[in-house]
Amino acid sequence: MSQSIEVRVLFFSSLAARVGRREVTLELDRGSTVQSAFETLCAHYPDIAKAGRTLAFAVNHVYVNPGLTLQNHDELAIIQPVSGG
Repeated sequence: MSQSIEVRVLFFSSLAARVGRREVTLELDRGSTVQSAFETLCAHYPDIAKAGRTLAFAVNHVYVNPGLTLQNHDELAIIQPVSGG
């Protein structure tokens, strides 16, 4: 049994601009959480760390808390709040 999982990560709005792409595939250790995935992403793309506290996360189209354990082939969306009127 493999000790790693693959997660498809989607970026939106200014996060996509900071990363330079809208989507990446991330290889993580089995048992990784949304929070640990975000920390790994911050190590690769330091500019997204600045938005950390304002972000929302969704896994497979459902909003989740950062403590959720990710599964192989999950889709993790990192969403920055939108303002306007």
